[in-house]
Amino acid sequence: MAMRQSPTWMPRAPVFLAAVLALLLSAGLQAAGSPAPKVLAVLMYADWCQSCKILDPKLQAVRAEFNQSDILFLRFDFTDEGTTHQSSMLAQTLDLGELYERNGGRTGYMALVDGATGAIVTLITAGHSETDIQNLLREVAGG
Repeated sequence: MAMRQSPTWMPRAPVFLAAVLALLLSAGLQAAGSPAPKVLAVLMYADWCQSCKILDPKLQAVRAEFNQSDILFLRFDFTDEGTTHQSSMLAQTLDLGELYERNGGRTGYMALVDGATGAIVTLITAGHSETDIQNLLREVAGG
């Protein structure tokens, strides 16, 4: 059986769990001067998703530019029951349950969510070019 490879810009379990822990501790970090995310970039992903295979390299190509921005990059992984369950818990923890439920398991896009209101600002799909993605991320990041 061939081992599935995770996209390099969004590793699996160890970093995923570390991100959850960091977010749970965010209140303390914010008190120390760390800003709350302005935008949540939530990728609806699955290993078997063809659109994800098109979108992921584009995201990977532009991601480094936004490492120091106020955008928090997340992935809800619908690859199997285990990753779907973990993603469901993450969504509830981050108060993104409504987005998760509305998604209905659809994959192959990234929702850019306003960090203050929880409203979806825009969607990034496999049809967007790298330049389009950069411009959308710059726009929501305020620069």
